[in-house]
Amino acid sequence: MQRDSIVTNSKGASSVHLEERLKFLKLDAGDQGRLRMMAPRVQSSVASALEEFYQIIARMPDLNRHFGSEPHRLKARSSQQQHWARIVTAEFGDDYALAVRRIGAVHARIGLEPRWYIGGYGLVLDHIIRDLVTDRRVLTGSARGHLAADLSAVMRAALLDIDLSISTYLEQIDGRRREVEDAQHRSFDLLSGALGQIAEGDLTTRLEATLSERTRFNETVGSLDGLMGSVRRSAQLISTGTGRISDASNDMARRTEQQAASLEQTAAALNEMTASVRESAARSRAAEEMAGHARQVATQGSRVMDQTRAAMAEVSASASEMGQIIGVISEIAFQTSLLALNAGVEAARAGEAGRGFAVVAAEVRALAQRSADAVRTIRQLIDRSVEQTAQGVKLVTETDTTLARIVSVFQDIETIVTEMSATAQRQALSITEINSAVSYLDEVTQKNAAMVEEASATSALLNTEAQALAGLVSRFTLTGDAAASPGWRRAV
Repeated sequence: MQRDSIVTNSKGASSVHLEERLKFLKLDAGDQGRLRMMAPRVQSSVASALEEFYQIIARMPDLNRHFGSEPHRLKARSSQQQHWARIVTAEFGDDYALAVRRIGAVHARIGLEPRWYIGGYGLVLDHIIRDLVTDRRVLTGSARGHLAADLSAVMRAALLDIDLSISTYLEQIDGRRREVEDAQHRSFDLLSGALGQIAEGDLTTRLEATLSERTRFNETVGSLDGLMGSVRRSAQLISTGTGRISDASNDMARRTEQQAASLEQTAAALNEMTASVRESAARSRAAEEMAGHARQVATQGSRVMDQTRAAMAEVSASASEMGQIIGVISEIAFQTSLLALNAGVEAARAGEAGRGFAVVAAEVRALAQRSADAVRTIRQLIDRSVEQTAQGVKLVTETDTTLARIVSVFQDIETIVTEMSATAQRQALSITEINSAVSYLDEVTQKNAAMVEEASATSALLNTEAQALAGLVSRFTLTGDAAASPGWRRAV
């Protein structure tokens, strides 16, 4: 576009500016004639100067980067040599002006700073001036005047070309600056309008792709749109969640209060149970002592029964000895009765003389009979006594066995009561610990109830803040609002 404007304007304004420059530099027809006369020699100097210039360019990366390859450099060198041919042949017409402006536009487009091609002009002029001076072998006053005029013509022609080229370069830079400024103003207006829409809460606004690529506006607004959508959804979820948390906290507070009351009743019941268990433990210790005393009494009774059984055994032995004595007495009575019978027989044989002896024998026999009767009675009594004594020994033995069993049972009872007492003591200790734990739980539950009430209040406050946040976010118009359900809009 810039090149076309240069070509279009060159036929009118460029010719006027060129005439003004020629007049200002006093580069008149005489000087132009001088240039044409020097043209062959100057062109030879330009050729060697350009060859040196492009060798220098090849060694400088900052300059060489403007030329993609060796053919490109050769083409640029040829074009520059043709342009110098126009300068030294004084073809200062519209084509020349267009060519110079085109060169300046190219330099502006590729970003070649003026210092580089001014340096190129200096190098070419160095060769031209040296060659012109060297060719003048005779430097008379007149020759020096001609040389000065020739050098002046070449210098003014080169400066004219530099002036036109730099002017075009500056015009191009200024044009680009104006275009950039216009584009910046337009972009600023677009960006300002878009920001105004965002300030009003409309996040659906977008800029054209070219401007957005430079500012990342669409990407930023899209991210903000997604962020606000996420915030809106999060606010709704937070509002719903905090409402549920508040309800759950209230329900938990009620259950915690009920639990605290139940724990208080449980603690009271455990206190009563602890007292009962302690009383049971005391009774168990008393029962343990009574069982020990009963065991001692039973043991003492067992020892007494052992002594009784020994005494009954002695009585039984005495009864046996009495039986033996009764047997001896019974034998004596029997022998006495036989002697009395024999005495009666002998008294009968003696007749009257033995009558008195017969009476004695009868009395002895009667005494023996009574003795035998008494012995039989005593034997019966002794036999009965022996039987009763044996029965008593048997009963005493059974009693001793029973007492031994009672002692064993009392020992078992004492062991069990001892274990029961120890168990009761342990239970009392455990229930005391449980009572302490329940008291601690009661205290913790009371604190938890207070914390739950505080959490409920905090949840209510958070719910209020979430609803306020949802209200703030709802003022933004998002890209998904068109497809959003009425329920969602109401929730926001």
